[in-house]
Amino acid sequence: MRGTATHLLAHLGAEVIKIESPEGDEARRFGPFLAGESVYFSLINRNEKSMVLNLPDARAQAIVAELAAMADVA
Repeated sequence: MRGTATHLLAHLGAEVIKIESPEGDEARRFGPFLAGESVYFSLINRNEKSMVLNLPDARAQAIVAELAAMADVA
């Protein structure tokens, strides 16, 4: 459901920030590819920003807390 809700919100103009692990979203590895980028990933995450954070790290957790404090929807 995360994908559908964030996709719709981003399409309607919300600023959506997707938090990815250092390994990256596995959808980045799904084909087909165009110019080295996953077309599938690009379509399902259109209009979203991505940020890589190692969530077990205390600084990463602080960043997430800062972002959540600024969010209208969590």
